[in-house]
Amino acid sequence: QEISWANSGNLENISPGGVYFVSNDTPPLEPGQVRNFSITPANERLGFPGTTFIEATCRVVRIDPPRLGGYDFGVALEFLSGTLCNMPIHST
Repeated sequence: QEISWANSGNLENISPGGVYFVSNDTPPLEPGQVRNFSITPANERLGFPGTTFIEATCRVVRIDPPRLGGYDFGVALEFLSGTLCNMPIHST
């Protein structure tokens, strides 16, 4: 089943193994799902706004509910394959 979900959020953490971001919209995802993700920065300070930063197949590790008084959902993804800044991602 293909899902399209476009939303702005904040990239909180990135490592060779995965990425964690927050979004103010309920993600249409469940832990354990494998999906294709494209993440494109909007911040011009990064030097490449509008270009795809991450294009990867990822496993959804967890979805954190909003903290008390907050509204941002946290999403943890594990990289399975793809590219990060045009460099290949290799799963371990």
